[in-house]
Amino acid sequence: MRNDKDGYGTVTKSLHWTIFILFTVMFVLGFGLMGGSEGSTAFGAAWSSVFDWHATLGLIVLVLALVRIVWRAKTPLPSWAPGLSTRERSLAHRTEQVMYFVMVAKPLSGYVLAGSAGHSIHLFGAVPFGNPFGDSSTLESIALAIHIVTGVMFLLVWVVHVGQALRHQFMLKDGLLRRMLPADRDRVSPE
Repeated sequence: MRNDKDGYGTVTKSLHWTIFILFTVMFVLGFGLMGGSEGSTAFGAAWSSVFDWHATLGLIVLVLALVRIVWRAKTPLPSWAPGLSTRERSLAHRTEQVMYFVMVAKPLSGYVLAGSAGHSIHLFGAVPFGNPFGDSSTLESIALAIHIVTGVMFLLVWVVHVGQALRHQFMLKDGLLRRMLPADRDRVSPE
């Protein structure tokens, strides 16, 4: 369940992949919302339905990100993979910091954006979720800017993160990717 010196535990891996999948779905839904209006989206579905699912997933990501941050503080990290250079270790650390920031700031800014734009959120399309903001064009503009910037930040660090993992997996062939794969049972880093 927990990380140890040789690899990541089940909880860390589960949080990693669940948040990744949810972020991917949120991005797809978010782009669909941009291509539509209050009547319909680029998917042909009702805008409010897509919006509610986008917002629901965002709030789930926020909760999981906070759980992940607490878990990260409570469980040790495995030793660095032996194939990582000092520069790559530094890059991985900075990338992780940006990702944690984005996992919190993007959903929060989305919630503020929705509320300040006067949209009601219905979790899973059914359960009303409070809107303490009311209409505020100033707050809406600030939240929108943060939501867009954090989206760009996420995409940039995602490209770096995945690029490094794929480089190690397919060019250097050092098995680095195994450390975070769910099916890696022995969790031992190759030497």
